[in-house]
Amino acid sequence: MFDINLINKVNDIYNDNNLKEKVAKLKCKFYNKKQSLLHGDLHTGSIMVKPFNNIKVIDSEFSFYGPIGFDIGSLFGNFLLNYCAHLS
Repeated sequence: MFDINLINKVNDIYNDNNLKEKVAKLKCKFYNKKQSLLHGDLHTGSIMVKPFNNIKVIDSEFSFYGPIGFDIGSLFGNFLLNYCAHLS
């Protein structure tokens, strides 16, 4: 489940005040800077890929104007969730 050899690296991340400050600044921008028209529900099920670089994004009914990192964060979270689900 959890690699005990990673505990020191995890503790380094938790105790890195410089990293925490940078994350706090990014979080503030994420919540407060409205920058783009967003898909609103971007995940692996809304991306259709066909041969020859034919890619379509579907299901845009939740589109809104908001923080530019929202869609990429949602997609990354979906990738991570799927990855973790396949580990067990």
